[in-house]
Amino acid sequence: MSFSGRVALLLALGIFTAGCSPSDGPADHADTGSPAAADASPGSVAASAAATGFMPLTADELKVAKTASPGSCNVEALGNTVFGSAPLDVKDKSTTVGGWFLSAVSRKSGVPAQLRVVNMAGTEGWQLPIRSWVARPDVISTMHAVDSGNVGFTQAVDFKSLPAGQYHLLVTFKNAGQAYACDKGSIIKISID
Repeated sequence: MSFSGRVALLLALGIFTAGCSPSDGPADHADTGSPAAADASPGSVAASAAATGFMPLTADELKVAKTASPGSCNVEALGNTVFGSAPLDVKDKSTTVGGWFLSAVSRKSGVPAQLRVVNMAGTEGWQLPIRSWVARPDVISTMHAVDSGNVGFTQAVDFKSLPAGQYHLLVTFKNAGQAYACDKGSIIKISID
């Protein structure tokens, strides 16, 4: 098969797998969304946020101390734009967030993780479980993972329930009974209505 034929095949496979439902992902990545999801009755704030993918965090959830684990992840891109030192403008509230996550504690794939958005004051936040896992052999190799599961992610997100402002974008997870936060300084700026 020619090089261009292989590229076309890979693109077609990428498009096909992008349409898979969250249940088609690896079974070892469990859904560990916010407890606020339990109150998703029609008309509630949680139901509104659930429609956009993000669940609001309670004040108690925002206060929970998390051990820093910056070596466990990298939130690399918003849509097709790579994060740098300046905040990235959210040009379209429906987009993707891409990166990788591998717990530096256990070095095992499959540890459930959440994508968290917190305002700059740390007084409001939202999160959603990362469900769209992809292969990242570069991370598996570099991090000396103990297995070869999917550790990359390209998570569809919808920021329409979030008010205008600047937000930290980070990954949270629990491993061996301890809560961790992986914050690489990725900041987004929402200014569209």
